[in-house]
Amino acid sequence: MEHTRRRHGCIVMGLENYFMHHTNRYLRSLCLAAAIATIAASAILVEAKAQEVTVRIYDSNHHDYHNWDARRRSRLAKEDGEQSAVSKGVK
Repeated sequence: MEHTRRRHGCIVMGLENYFMHHTNRYLRSLCLAAAIATIAASAILVEAKAQEVTVRIYDSNHHDYHNWDARRRSRLAKEDGEQSAVSKGVK
């Protein structure tokens, strides 16, 4: 009986080592995948940010610079629409 217990104990220890090894392997793979995903996501964000263009324009009337970007273009388009409506007599 004593001999059987030792063999059973070795089997249990063998299973513990097996599960620890595979759990450790799984966690290392998960960390590596997270690191690669983080690098890929940051590269995508940098590329998207690089496509955004802002131009600085000097305003000689006010003697300062203005950023010419999407917000400024939409505001100018809105002002142009209001001015053309006023010139046509539409409110």
